[in-house]
Amino acid sequence: MVEDDVLLLPVLEMSLVDAGYEVAVAGNGCEALDFLEKQDVDLLITDISMPVMDGLALIQALRARRPLLPILAISGGGHGSDRDVLAKARRLGANATLAKPFIPDELILMVEKMRGAGSAAPAV
Repeated sequence: MVEDDVLLLPVLEMSLVDAGYEVAVAGNGCEALDFLEKQDVDLLITDISMPVMDGLALIQALRARRPLLPILAISGGGHGSDRDVLAKARRLGANATLAKPFIPDELILMVEKMRGAGSAAPAV
């Protein structure tokens, strides 16, 4: 999971762990790319508005390197309206999007849809 909000990240991480998922975290796109050079994951969850490298740049970089990696983009805005940013994330290659604010159960449901119910898999 790639998220720069230090208050939101632990809540989302714990929700995913409690649902049976193995979670690795990064604070921006550069950290995520560094991690992904060394480690495989089954699903990437990324915020859009972040410092250093935002989620849109991360999605573009990952589509060039790992075109089949499922990507869930999340956003509370930042670069414009949520719908605009999330629509752009989809155009760049995100498989699904989720607008903030959302409750952890919505995130878990989206991950289950993307991964298949009951599969415990790493997520960044």
